[in-house]
Amino acid sequence: MCAFLKPAIAVITLWLIAFSAFGQAPDITYTTPNVYIIGAAITPLSPANTGGAVPATIYGETKVIAGTGQFGNVNGDAATAQFKLPYGISMDADGNTYIAESGGGIRMISASGQVSSIATDALPGPPFNVPKLNNPRGVVKDKSGNLFVANYSNHNILKITPSGIITVFAGINQAGTADGPGDVANIINPNGIAIDKDDNLYVSDGNNAIRKISPSGYVYTLAGQPAAGTADGLGRAAKFNKPAGLAVDKDGNIYVADQAGFVIRKITPNGQVTTIAGSGSFGTGDGNGTAANFQFPVGITVDPSGNLYVTDGGVGTVRRISPDGEVKTIAGGGPVGVESGVGTNVHFSSPSGITIGPDGNLYVAEYGTNSIKRVIATGYTIDKGLPAGLVFDPKTGIITGTPTVLWPATNYTVTAYNAAGSSKFILSIEVDDVTKPIINSSSASGTITACVGTASANYQTFMVAGINLTSDAVVIAPPNFEVSLMPAGGYSSTVTIPLADLELPPDGDGIAVYVRSAATAPAGNITGNVLLKSTGVADVQVPVSGVVNEIMTLEVSINQQILGCPGEQVILVALTPNPANNLNYQWYVNGIPTGPNSVNFISSEVTSTDVITVMMTNTVDCTTSPSVTSAPASPMYIPLVNPVVTAEQSDLACPGQPVTFVANTHGTENANSVYRWEINGIDQNYNNKTFQAPTTITATDKVTVTLINTSDCGPLSAISVPLSPVYVTVVPPVVTVEQPDLACPEQPIIFVANTHGTENANSVYRWEINGIDQNYNNKTFQAPAIITATDKVTVTLINTSDCGPLRAISDPVSPQFVPLTPPMVTIEQPNLACPGQQVAFVANTHDTENANSVYRWEINGIDQHYDNKTFQAPATITAVDKVTVTLSNISDCGPLRASSDPVSPQFVPLTPPMVTIEQPDLTCPGQQVTFMANTHGTETINSVYRWEINGIDQHYNNKIFPAPATITASDKVTVTLTNTSDCGPLRAISDPAAPIQTKAPPTVEFNGDVTIKKGESVTLSPTLSNGIIDYSWSPSVGLSNASVSAPIASPTVTTAYTLTVASAGGCQSSATIKVNVLEQMLIPNTFTPNGDGVNDTWSITGLAAYPNCTVNVFNRYGAGIFRSVGYSKDWNGSFNGYVLPSGTYYYVVDLKDGSKPLSGYVVLLK
Repeated sequence: MCAFLKPAIAVITLWLIAFSAFGQAPDITYTTPNVYIIGAAITPLSPANTGGAVPATIYGETKVIAGTGQFGNVNGDAATAQFKLPYGISMDADGNTYIAESGGGIRMISASGQVSSIATDALPGPPFNVPKLNNPRGVVKDKSGNLFVANYSNHNILKITPSGIITVFAGINQAGTADGPGDVANIINPNGIAIDKDDNLYVSDGNNAIRKISPSGYVYTLAGQPAAGTADGLGRAAKFNKPAGLAVDKDGNIYVADQAGFVIRKITPNGQVTTIAGSGSFGTGDGNGTAANFQFPVGITVDPSGNLYVTDGGVGTVRRISPDGEVKTIAGGGPVGVESGVGTNVHFSSPSGITIGPDGNLYVAEYGTNSIKRVIATGYTIDKGLPAGLVFDPKTGIITGTPTVLWPATNYTVTAYNAAGSSKFILSIEVDDVTKPIINSSSASGTITACVGTASANYQTFMVAGINLTSDAVVIAPPNFEVSLMPAGGYSSTVTIPLADLELPPDGDGIAVYVRSAATAPAGNITGNVLLKSTGVADVQVPVSGVVNEIMTLEVSINQQILGCPGEQVILVALTPNPANNLNYQWYVNGIPTGPNSVNFISSEVTSTDVITVMMTNTVDCTTSPSVTSAPASPMYIPLVNPVVTAEQSDLACPGQPVTFVANTHGTENANSVYRWEINGIDQNYNNKTFQAPTTITATDKVTVTLINTSDCGPLSAISVPLSPVYVTVVPPVVTVEQPDLACPEQPIIFVANTHGTENANSVYRWEINGIDQNYNNKTFQAPAIITATDKVTVTLINTSDCGPLRAISDPVSPQFVPLTPPMVTIEQPNLACPGQQVAFVANTHDTENANSVYRWEINGIDQHYDNKTFQAPATITAVDKVTVTLSNISDCGPLRASSDPVSPQFVPLTPPMVTIEQPDLTCPGQQVTFMANTHGTETINSVYRWEINGIDQHYNNKIFPAPATITASDKVTVTLTNTSDCGPLRAISDPAAPIQTKAPPTVEFNGDVTIKKGESVTLSPTLSNGIIDYSWSPSVGLSNASVSAPIASPTVTTAYTLTVASAGGCQSSATIKVNVLEQMLIPNTFTPNGDGVNDTWSITGLAAYPNCTVNVFNRYGAGIFRSVGYSKDWNGSFNGYVLPSGTYYYVVDLKDGSKPLSGYVVLLK
C-alpha cells in the first residue's frame, strides 16, 4: 500500500476504502470452450468473479517511488530523498515502510510518502552507551511496534522500541553456534529476518543455519549446520549455502532464499527442509520447480495465496513462484537506464530486499541505485498470445476484438491477483471459418478428497451447455471417477444429458455435472478428463482431479534438541513421521493443557520433575484415530553439582585475640573455587579456605563464607549459615555495692560488696568514695560518719584467670538514710452544706501521717479539743469563720509538726426559680393555642411544670403546653415551676396569661342562588373581606377557573358550588351558591300511546323548570280534552279515562313567566 510519491497517494486511499472488497481472494471463471468465426467481432469474453474484487492495474508494471538514485542521507519527500545502499525492506499494516541500509541506518517511509531516520543514536559516534548499527541487512516490526534489526557485521539482533530505546536483543558478537538466551547465544552475520504471527523471529545465520528467536529472546537452531550445501532433511541434518532473505506464510512455513545454493527452500514449523524451486545451477531460466535456475536469490516474500516473489540479485529480476511450483520472471532484466515500465522491459540494479504491501503490490530495495521500486502484483495475466485480432485487457481480464486468422482450439491460463491472493482459470479459444455445433463447459471447481476404499463425500462440479446441437450429450467419467447430474440420485461411470438441458439461453439453461472419486480409486493424486460427446461435435475434455489419502496411523514423540541450564527455556519438539499438514498440537504439563497449538513447546517455567506429553490431532486426513498422545518426557538439563559450604572454628580463643575459621566445602569445591569471607555482611577481601578473623571480632559478630564454583551454566554459589566466634569460658566478675541498714544523718554507714558469686579465692577489693581510694581490701566497708547523701561509693573487684586479670567496678551508690517524711496537712470540705446545718471538714495529710499522728482543730484560733482526722463543726459556723488543723508526727529522729492554711465553710448555692408564660404564635379562631414556660434560665434537669386553666390542673408536665382548641380569650392560664435541690424543693408560679387572637378570619357571602338555562353562563360574584390570598371552588366542573374570586360558571346540570378562601394569616372561611340549570324547552309533535313502552306519553323536555305553567290541549273542533297546571305528569293521550282516536290535536302552553304562550299541534298515532 505504500504510496510514497504524491501521485500515488490515491493508491493508499483506494486500498483503505476498498480493503473489504480486496480482503477476499478472487475466484474467476470464463465460458469455455469458445469457437469464434474468422472476421466476425466476438462478444467480449469477460471473467465472472465470485471472490474479492481485482484492482484495475497492470501486473508487472514497475516504477521508482522513493530515492533520487544518489547515495546520501536526505529525508523528507520520498521523491527527493536519498538512501545509503538500501538492503532489507518490510512494511506494517498501516503502510509504513522500514528500510535497513547496508551503508548504516534504519529509515522509515510513512504511508504519506515522508522519509525519516530511526534510531539515530545507533549511528557511529556518541552516545557511546548505545548499541551501534553496523551493516544492517534486515528489519521487521512486531505487534507491539518494536523493530528488530539483523545487524550483520556486529553479529547481533537489535531491538528498537516505539519510544526509541535501542538494546541488543540477541547475540554476543562472538563466533560460535551456541543456542540459549539472547545474552549468551551466538549469531554470526545475520542477514535475512522475518517474523510470524506469534512474534517469533527467524534469522538467516552466517553459519548456514536458520535460527528461531522467541519473543522472550531465546535463540535456537531451527535448521541447518555450519557445513555448506543444499541437502534437504530435518532440522540440523539439512544444509544451506549462504541463506539470505526469509519469509513466513500464514501456516508458519518459512521460505529461504538460499543465495549461494541458487535454490529456494521451505522449512515446515517442525524443521523439515525441502527444496521447492531451483536446480542448484547458476542460471536465469524459468520453469517448474527444480527445473528453473537462479542467480544469487537475495530477497523473498509471500502473498496470502502462497505465491512467492524472489529478487534474483545476479541477473536483476523479480521472479514469481506460484503454489504449483511454476517459476516465472515478472519484472526486470531490461536494458540499463530503463527504470520504469512493464515486465521484463525494466532494469534492476542489484535488487535485494522485497516485501508485499497491504495493497498486494511488491516493494523492492534496489541496492545498486539507492532507490525503492514498486512492482504491481495485482490485475490479470494470460500465459500466451491470443489469435491475431483478439486483445487481452490486463486491467479487466476481458478479451475483445475480431479474429483475423484461423486458430486451433488452444487452452489459455488466466490468473487474477488482488491483495488477498489469486485465482487461476483455463479457457479454450478456437477460430473457425464456419459456424458449427459446439459443447461448452466451465472448468471444474470444488475439491475431491477421500480416504482409500471409500468414494469421496465431496465433489467437483462444472456447467455444460451447447450451441446448435442435434442430439443428447453423453458424459463419460475417466478412470477412478464417477459422474452424476443429481448427487442425491447416485453416481455412475456414464450419464446422458438431454438436449433440452444443453442449449444455451434462450433455448436452454445448461446443466451442472458432478464428479466424485470412486471407491476403487487408488491412494494418491488422481487426475483425468471427463469426456463430453454429442453427434457432430468435437469431444470436449474437462480436467478433474482429487486426492485419495492412505489411512495413516498417527505417531508422535517428544525430542529435546538442546540441553540448557536449570531455569532457562526448554525447547521440546513434537516429532512425527506423518505429513505436517492438518496437524494440531496440545501440550500438557503434569496433565494440564499448556501452551499454544505449536510443534514446539518453549517454557522457562518447567523443571526436570515435570511430566510433559503432547497430543497430536488430525481431524482432516484419513487416520486410524484422530489423535495420539506421545510417551511422557521430562525436561533435561546440563548436570550441575551445587556447591555446599559451612563455616567452622578450629579452636577456642580468648576475647580480644584473633579467631581462625575454616570453610568446609563437603567435597563440592573445584580447582577454580573462589571464597568470599564476610563479617556482618562486610567483605573481608580474603580468598582462602582458611580465614583468620581480626582481634576486634566479638561473640555477637556473624561470619559467613561464600563458595563460588565456575560451570557451563555460569557461576554457582553457596553461602554458609552465619557463625559467631566461640571463646574460652571466662566468668566475668560482677560487683554491686549494697547498704544493709539505713542510718540517721551524721552516723557511720556499713557497705557490702555483692559479687553475685563471681569472686574467687584471690579476689581483691578496692573501695573508693568520690573516686578516692579508701585503702580498704575487704568485702565489707564502714564509711566514716561525715559521709553525706550526695557522696558516691564504688568498689572494684579484681579476679585472676587464664586470660589475665579480670576486673569489674560497681556502679556508684550514695548513702541511704532513715527516711524522715516532713508532715503536710490541708483542710478539705467533702460536701457543701445547707445554711444552718453542721459542716464536716477532713484533714488531708497527703499520706504524711503515721500511726502516732495527733490532730489539733481550731475555729478562729480557738482550740476545739478534737483529735481526729475528721472534724464536725457546729451548726453555728458561718461562711466568715476560719478553721485550721495542726498535724504532729512522732519519728525515730524526733517529733515533726505542720499546720494547715485557714479555710472557711462552703454552702450549697441555691438559685430561686422564676417563670413567665409566652405565646409564640398567633392563632385563628377555633384552633389550638400553644404556650411556652420561659424559666429565664432557672430550670434544672429535674424541673417539674404544672399547667392550670382557670385554676384547674391540666396534668401536663412540659415546658411547652398545647392548650385545647376550646380555650377562649377570657380563660386564665398559669404554670408552676418546681426545682428540686439538695436543700429541698423550690417553686415559682407565673402570672395568669390569656390567649391572644390577632388573626381575623376572612368572610365570604353570596346574595342567593342563581338560575340559568342549559348552555348559558353566569359569573359567580361573592362578597369578600380584604386580605384574601387564596380561592378554591369545589367542584371545579363547569367553572372557567377554580382558583379565582369570580369565575364564569357554565354547568350543564344544577350544581352547588362551595368557595373556600384563605387570608394571609392562614385562616379560612367558606360559602355555597347553587346554580340552577333549566333544560331547553322541547315540545314533541307526535307520540304513540299504544302500550309498547316506547313514546307512550307526550313528554315535554324542560317544562319542569316552570312549576306555575299551564298546558291545554284541544281537538280540531276547539274542545278542551286535557289541562294541567305545572305538568307534573305527562299526558297519555286519553280524555276522562277514554283513549282518544289517532289524529291531530292542538296545544297552548303558558309558562307564566311573562313570555308569549307557546302553541302548535301534536299528532296522536297508534
